[in-house]
Amino acid sequence: MAEKIVRSFLYWFEETATDDINKLKSGSQDHQSALRIRTMLWILSFLLRQEREEEFNRFLALYLRLVAVENRLLNEPDLFKPNNHGIMLGIAHLHAATLFPGLDLQETSALEWVNRLYSTLGEIIDEDGIASENTPIYQIFYVMLLDDIVLFIKWTRKFPGQARMFELLLRAAQIGVRKQLLPNGAVPPLGDSPGGMQHRYKPMLGTLWSPNNGLAVISQEEEYFSFVAGFRSVIHKQLDELSIAWWRDGGFIFRDAGLLNYDQNDPTPSLSGCK
Repeated sequence: MAEKIVRSFLYWFEETATDDINKLKSGSQDHQSALRIRTMLWILSFLLRQEREEEFNRFLALYLRLVAVENRLLNEPDLFKPNNHGIMLGIAHLHAATLFPGLDLQETSALEWVNRLYSTLGEIIDEDGIASENTPIYQIFYVMLLDDIVLFIKWTRKFPGQARMFELLLRAAQIGVRKQLLPNGAVPPLGDSPGGMQHRYKPMLGTLWSPNNGLAVISQEEEYFSFVAGFRSVIHKQLDELSIAWWRDGGFIFRDAGLLNYDQNDPTPSLSGCK
């Protein structure tokens, strides 16, 4: 069944790319590409572990067809952007170049993808440890991506020096997360984040002042104040760039997550472009 689905998809995928590759473009094209590649890699890895050689060879042929189109898409300008979708795409190609070296038709080695990912993540995570998509939810997501990269690179046993560099970047991003959390450990409702409790990280109380990100946080044991004004990402999602939160003694005194364009019940829809 899985093979039938993949073959049907590839038929459509290749025909569309041949007819007009622009039809495959979308706002989440990089994310879609990453998921397609990693799904095929998972299937191939599973078949290899199960020693199902005949099925493995058939799926390997399908994988090569997929990669041929994916590399055409990757050559499109600015697809590998310094944002979370771009990083997911880079991770997928790192996995591909590591697990099946020589089969990536771009002839980009695993080491080149490691260096490319580090350079891009170094652009996203600044000297304050804050991600360019400066909301706590995305900050935590980048920490998860960095953690996955570190684990994968260590697993390969090929890039010990690079693993250490990623670990330092991961540590900076983790501190950036902790400094944005409420005193009770919850995620504040800033920017793209609806807020909510988390238990993975302990808050780091004090002051975070990051003019480069338009972000300020002041936190004490019983009180918290923060705001976001502006953005540094290559992708801007908030029409309302101003997000403010004031929390005290376990509750919010003032909260504005700045989500005008996501609020279906907004009383002034004209501000979000709705008529």
